[in-house]
Amino acid sequence: MNTVNERIKELRVSLLSLSQESFGSKIGVSKSSISQIEKGYNQPMAQTVKSICREFGVNEEWLISGIGDVFSEVDSEEELQKLADRVMGDAPGSFRRRLISVMAKLNDDQWKALAEISDMLAKESAERSLAVREKDAEEEYIKKSSDSARRTDISALNSTEDAI
Repeated sequence: MNTVNERIKELRVSLLSLSQESFGSKIGVSKSSISQIEKGYNQPMAQTVKSICREFGVNEEWLISGIGDVFSEVDSEEELQKLADRVMGDAPGSFRRRLISVMAKLNDDQWKALAEISDMLAKESAERSLAVREKDAEEEYIKKSSDSARRTDISALNSTEDAI
């Protein structure tokens, strides 16, 4: 990647899998502005660069110059502070604010129960993901086998026609 414009597009498309509209809305920029930046018609403003780095945890040096890792190393305290900042920016009755408020009142036993539920959900999610990958692999195998059989049938048909 040579330019900041190209790196923004790579980040949005390849690393974050976001549409221009979704990417822009997360950093307070319109879809058309993102398009203009990615095409190299406009350079991103300093505030846009800061917003991208803050919102997506991107290393500013990489975004500007291509040097270093794409994503910044964030320690847990910094991560918690960023979450708190985002939550405080939410509307007073938002789900995130209500959830954090409830979590702030949990006792040790409730935290333990929540950890067990979280572990269970993570395990179920991993199992579902594995099942989906296995199903996809099976479907791909069947498709390849079917294509191979079809080619064999066509080849045999052509041989029969040549013999006639």
